[in-house]
Amino acid sequence: MRLFVDEHGLPWEEAWDLTVRTFGYTNHTLMPEALETWPLPLFGELLPRHLELVYEINRRFLDEVRARFPGDDARVARMSLIGEGGAKSVRMAYLATVGSHAINGVAALHTHLLEDSVLRDFHQMWPERFSNKTNGVTPPPVSRARQPRAECAHHARHRQRVGDAAGGTATAGAAGRRPRRSGPSGAR
Repeated sequence: MRLFVDEHGLPWEEAWDLTVRTFGYTNHTLMPEALETWPLPLFGELLPRHLELVYEINRRFLDEVRARFPGDDARVARMSLIGEGGAKSVRMAYLATVGSHAINGVAALHTHLLEDSVLRDFHQMWPERFSNKTNGVTPPPVSRARQPRAECAHHARHRQRVGDAAGGTATAGAAGRRPRRSGPSGAR
């Protein structure tokens, strides 16, 4: 936005349209305490022009929220890009969500949880922006009761050592290692 508006002289609407069409947001964490926020004073000190742009993005965005959900002031406060609880901060995940044409988690379950919890208000506003894209294969859910637990050789050896150590017997280590002796003191 800063480059489009300040350097290239584009009108706000055109600059914002290009920005949103350019970016997609993949969320990597659902933990509220791990979602990045920047303290407003620090953000303003380091990036004063960017903060002006964030304020304008937020103003226009909250106007859109008010038009879509009239009278829902609690929703407006929840969705603001500026966190007002305690010390004011810029909610970077919210900024990424508002400034992106597509939002997803790193797996199908993660995306579903985003839609139902962390970004629920945003999903209600723009369900078409949310879709699942994974970094790998997401297997279908299988009941733990019916799914046998696969155990690699390393974990089987570790389990064997731990079990033997509790009884004070010797175990042979992996190929070519000395047997471990473990008694009550844990000494070799």
